[in-house]
Amino acid sequence: MSVSASVVDGLVRSTLTVRSGQNAETFVVKAMAPRVSSLVGGTRRLEGQSLREAGRPTLEGSGTLTPVSLLSGTPACSPFRNRFHGFELRIATYRLTVHPMSTVQMATTWQPTSSARWASTEYVPTFVVRSRDDTSEQALTPRETVRPFPTLGSEIVLDSSPRVDAVPARARPTVLSAGRTLTIRGYIRPRRRSVPVTLKVLLPESRRLTTFARLHTDGTGRFAHRWRPRKRGRYEVWAFTTSTNYACPFGFAVD
Repeated sequence: MSVSASVVDGLVRSTLTVRSGQNAETFVVKAMAPRVSSLVGGTRRLEGQSLREAGRPTLEGSGTLTPVSLLSGTPACSPFRNRFHGFELRIATYRLTVHPMSTVQMATTWQPTSSARWASTEYVPTFVVRSRDDTSEQALTPRETVRPFPTLGSEIVLDSSPRVDAVPARARPTVLSAGRTLTIRGYIRPRRRSVPVTLKVLLPESRRLTTFARLHTDGTGRFAHRWRPRKRGRYEVWAFTTSTNYACPFGFAVD
């Protein structure tokens, strides 16, 4: 087996090549996109995936390709509906049968997300393959470096002192005393100076995000802000560089 990837008209094309022996062979193949995540409060939050399938896979050669299942999930965080960094999490599974002494090519085409153009974002899909008679799986990822477009966004790493919980918070979140100062800090990747960062909060009495600080990164790409929440209730703090580029929030309660 072998895999390859390329960019064609802004879409990522990934191809799995399989050769059979004297007998027909059947495989279970999962087509998986890279995942997008944020590091918040020391916890990495899975948000979505950087690619989504642009149509069903195609098969060239002597064999058959049959859909088996489709698993989907929702992103870990989003300030507004359908505004998460990546696409909805999806894993498609297929049954691939290769006729005796044949070579087939299973090709998948993927559309890249336009909202998470981070330097660390991967755009190379993975095929997870196992033989019908085997329980072990083999993950095959193309070696090619795939960049559908230039990196434009900045990944935000967000933390606080004292340390509080990444959202979704636990049933009993970290509780701060009313009037206690919370230091909100973080950095962006790639590290750049003078990048605007907007801090927003989801207040206890409202389900709307409210801006409470506008900052700029320093020469090391870092930012920090001291804030004193006074009202009782649960809070969520978000950090944005643009309306569609943000860090998953952390949450806490004030009592």
